[in-house]
Amino acid sequence: MKKTGYTKLIKSFIILTVLAGLLTSCVSSNGRYVKAFNDGKKYATNYKPEKDFASRVGIWDVRKAVGKEKAVVEIYNFRHDERKEPREYLSYRVFDTPADAAEEFDRYYEVCKKENSHYWDEGLNWFVSQEPGVCDAIVIWMKYIEGNVIITAELDSWSTWSDDYTGEPRETRFDTKTLKEYVIENAPELRRYVLKDILGY
Repeated sequence: MKKTGYTKLIKSFIILTVLAGLLTSCVSSNGRYVKAFNDGKKYATNYKPEKDFASRVGIWDVRKAVGKEKAVVEIYNFRHDERKEPREYLSYRVFDTPADAAEEFDRYYEVCKKENSHYWDEGLNWFVSQEPGVCDAIVIWMKYIEGNVIITAELDSWSTWSDDYTGEPRETRFDTKTLKEYVIENAPELRRYVLKDILGY
């Protein structure tokens, strides 16, 4: 039976749809599915800080890391009195591509799971563990990957200087333990906020 132009068109459409699906998703090295956003932009490489390698954008300190194997923009706010919304209690690392972000996320994942399984919890694109390398406190953090952005939330922390530590607790406007569900429920919007409202893409 002779193929018609219409049949060829349908087959071409199916092939293009499958290829598009492959281009918009990837699997990290440990097998988790990670959504990809392959729009061709080099978000970290092309970001131009106001001065040297850093900028202040509203309440945010934005730093472009240099001398790294892969370009990365770090976004954080350690000024507790300026934090009003849950997203302002988070920090962010922006990479050029989802593959770059997944590589770093996997590195965090492997180190944290090996060294801190006592506080371990994980889902499809996130994990919770004790932050490694902190000597004077226990810090429970969460890492979440959304495309080319890694979101970090500090969920809890306490001093380990002594068992009877009685220092004044830091002031918080809300229970930071709620950040876990907040990040899981709002990750796509957090990515959009970081790229558009902070970095100006």
